[in-house]
Amino acid sequence: MGALAFDTLAFSRRMEAAGFTRQQAEALAEEQAALIDERQATKVDLAKTEVSLLTELAKVDSSLRAELAKVDSSLLTELAKVESSLRTELAKTESSLRTEIVKSYHDLEVKLAKVEASIYSAKADLQRWMIGILAVNIGAMTALIKLLH
Repeated sequence: MGALAFDTLAFSRRMEAAGFTRQQAEALAEEQAALIDERQATKVDLAKTEVSLLTELAKVDSSLRAELAKVDSSLLTELAKVESSLRTELAKTESSLRTEIVKSYHDLEVKLAKVEASIYSAKADLQRWMIGILAVNIGAMTALIKLLH
């Protein structure tokens, strides 16, 4: 019998009091004791179960760690691909921006040259007008001086 105490005598007496014959009560008590012994877990049973559970837990742990390592490796590979793709895209964008800046700078230089030419032309026209007006004024003053003398 295991660690759980089953009083077969007391059980048998209760059965007799309930109307069973002595033979029936004793047979029932013995069968009940055998069932209890058969179904009762012993320390050895518990130790075996513990070892089995620890072994299964170790397998699960190992499996999960391996799967985690695969996922980690996969994520690192994917991250490297994304990083490479972003660097390539950044280089393209940088190159495109540099080209656009150079083009814009050239366009500004052309426009500046046109503005400078326009200013130079306006300056020359203004100088011609001023000389013309000065010549007319000198002529008018000379005529006025001659007229007054």
